[in-house]
Amino acid sequence: MSGLAAIFNLDGAPADAAVLERMLAAVPYRGPDGFGRYISGPFALGHAMLQSTAESRYEKQPLTDDSGRIVLSLDGRVDNRGELSQAVTDAGFAPRTVTDAELVLCAYQAWGAEAPRRIIGDFAFIIWDGVQRRMMCARDIFGVRALYYHHGQHAFLCASEPHQLFADRRVPREPNEGMIGELAAQMPANREETIFRGILRLPPRHALMVSADGFRIWRYYEPNPAAEIRYSTDDEYAEHFRTIFTESVRTRLRSSGRIMIDVSGGLDSSSVLCTALEILRGGGASAEIEAASLARHPDSDETSYLAAIERETGVRATIVDPADADYPTLAAQCRHYLDLPDYPNAAMGDYDSLLAARGDFRVRLSGNGGDEWLTGSAYAYADMLRSLKLGSIASRLRLDYALARSDPFVAPLGTLLISGVWPFVPRRMRLLARHLLLPDAPFTNPLTREFAQRIGLADRVRVEEPAPRFPSFAQRDIYHTFTAGWLAHPLEMADRWMAARGLDGRHPFLDRRIFEFALAIPEEQRTRDGVERYVVRNAMRGVLPEEIRTRRIKATYASCFPATLEKAGGARAFESMETVRMGWFNGQWLTENYAAMIRLFRAGDPRYMINARPLWMAFAIELWFKNVFVNAHGSAPGHSVGAVGD
Repeated sequence: MSGLAAIFNLDGAPADAAVLERMLAAVPYRGPDGFGRYISGPFALGHAMLQSTAESRYEKQPLTDDSGRIVLSLDGRVDNRGELSQAVTDAGFAPRTVTDAELVLCAYQAWGAEAPRRIIGDFAFIIWDGVQRRMMCARDIFGVRALYYHHGQHAFLCASEPHQLFADRRVPREPNEGMIGELAAQMPANREETIFRGILRLPPRHALMVSADGFRIWRYYEPNPAAEIRYSTDDEYAEHFRTIFTESVRTRLRSSGRIMIDVSGGLDSSSVLCTALEILRGGGASAEIEAASLARHPDSDETSYLAAIERETGVRATIVDPADADYPTLAAQCRHYLDLPDYPNAAMGDYDSLLAARGDFRVRLSGNGGDEWLTGSAYAYADMLRSLKLGSIASRLRLDYALARSDPFVAPLGTLLISGVWPFVPRRMRLLARHLLLPDAPFTNPLTREFAQRIGLADRVRVEEPAPRFPSFAQRDIYHTFTAGWLAHPLEMADRWMAARGLDGRHPFLDRRIFEFALAIPEEQRTRDGVERYVVRNAMRGVLPEEIRTRRIKATYASCFPATLEKAGGARAFESMETVRMGWFNGQWLTENYAAMIRLFRAGDPRYMINARPLWMAFAIELWFKNVFVNAHGSAPGHSVGAVGD
């Protein structure tokens, strides 16, 4: 990923070039192809360049218009290039070059604040309009590209990574206890706050405008709740999906170097790889690709599925060795990013050795996103109940009970009550019932009850973002997944991981056209008779090996959480914790549940997964707090502790 950095002094004072340099110097890995700067009066804009498409070789960013008064810095890719180029030309702003940055600049010239909704792709951009004396930022609808900001009394700053903002000594560094509580409770609901007070993220599908006169943030994209896709046969749905999925993969094959495609042997990643191969062999794109796989992880041996791919396509995947990060590595991440360390499932493979051996990778494709839109929704129970399809309810319950035998997180009767009956309870009664029956108990572990109550955690995680009026409960659930905080946070961590390795991360299932298709089709195309991603499986007939296309079991790789905790110190990691002394975490709960988790883990009991993630998050927050605040400054913070010296 490329990197962005901007300073806008709202009081009119000249922008400090030294601050901009420090912001760029904080992310050297984002600029393997150079750095650019633009400074004019109170505004400064920096760009760290990763040239990840053939067209980007002709880019020079920040990019200015012919007048030199409108300037852009873009981290991203435009996927509807032909359509957008024609539209801006029709509007009287013909592109001067073939670059994506030029298209985005022309879109702003043509439509101003309405430009982001015209762009399909992954992007974060900053525009300074010297004519209007205003600054605009926007971010793609899924949040694949990150953008953070600080809005102070005298200045507005934004950047690709939070720690860049602390390069300006006017930015205070204080922990945000509310967001810390949400993360520790495994319920990140807020999509704007970060673990620092005053450091905010621009939410996905949002844009902002700031000037000396004011600040405005708005949602520029909303799916059409009335959209329907209805065909008479399964084959027609499959053909429609295959068309848009092929286009999604094709647009992500534009690369200035080799492309790594992660393939696990599962449906989603294998669909990306095999579709890419079809496109390349049919002449629909030109790129060099290599498959990489964590096929021999302790949780799952996927080599038989890779063998099937090799047998049918001739492509042999490079096997990546399993790896768990150690304590020094995790602590170093906290010190550099001033943020939580990488999740264990992001670091569970030794990709660095592969990247070092082949230094020409620029793009990495994944299967992320397939589960979110196309797996189906438990709220189909409510739709079946509303239609009095009692036989369908009984059939789905039987399938859920069968699944529960191997998955400790599946509770069929509870799912029926929560996803089938609860939606029909009037909202006021739901709120009253939650207050009386579940005042704060679900949110206290591993947190102390006092901390959870002090930050109002129960109210924070129960905030319901207003949703369009969808015809079905299942559609509404998919929409809430689309807007959920727990989706945005891992994507930002993935952005960071890719950027640190000079890679542009791309996810074909995270495409607006696929999301809108998934939202508009009937539920029985998402899941039918217990078969998830039903339409994907039909569409991949003849593309995937049959053993992968019909595969029903997914590898979880959950063991990386306890394995990383053991490697990082085991039970000792939960002793003498600063965050326990601060009153955030319940030390007794942590030590007792760590011992129980390890006991279950070593016995091969899958119930270890219930506490693995909460324990990891408590460890990660402690590691962050200790390295960013205590070790860096000698004592726990009360109020502002100054600027970053890292």
